Amino acid sequence: GVNCISGLSSTVFIEEFDNLSAWTGDIGTGTTLGDWNSHSGATGSTNTGPSGAHSGMNYAYVEASSGFNTTVSMVSPLIDLTQATDSAEMSFWMHAYGQDLGTLNVGISTSQTGPFTTIFTWSGELQGAETDPYQQVGIRLDSMVGQAFYIEFAYTIGNSFAGDIAIDLLKIDACVSCPSPT
Repeated sequence: GVNCISGLSSTVFIEEFDNLSAWTGDIGTGTTLGDWNSHSGATGSTNTGPSGAHSGMNYAYVEASSGFNTTVSMVSPLIDLTQATDSAEMSFWMHAYGQDLGTLNVGISTSQTGPFTTIFTWSGELQGAETDPYQQVGIRLDSMVGQAFYIEFAYTIGNSFAGDIAIDLLKIDACVSCPSPT
């Protein structure tokens, strides 16, 4: 969480991945092979991916049945921390199940086209089954307070279809002098 010296903690950005219309990059249409997709229920492949969303209706995932050893990315809309006071954190929920999971790199940039500085990396399996719960990832963003930026999720697909990776419920919390209305 954020530690506010001045102001109050507030969610300044939230994404449930119910659709990816505000995101740019390698975006598919539900189950497009080798792209990021917004999807509900289990992925199209067996023995990989989650059985459903962590929260909300959908989640974002890469269907790894094509594009082996290539990197696909999706870039967020602009996230504005120019009014934040002293602390910020990004959190998201991740599901990585399958024998051929690749590598997820999460990057940050003040330009929508990068270059992106990697702030988190994950390789390999995290869960042992499709039905296992998502795990939360938290990343400090104090260095981005006072700036506007983009987040990139870049996934290098493994060697087979058994490498679907999923993310859900992305939140950016920050200290602000006037919290967002509820």
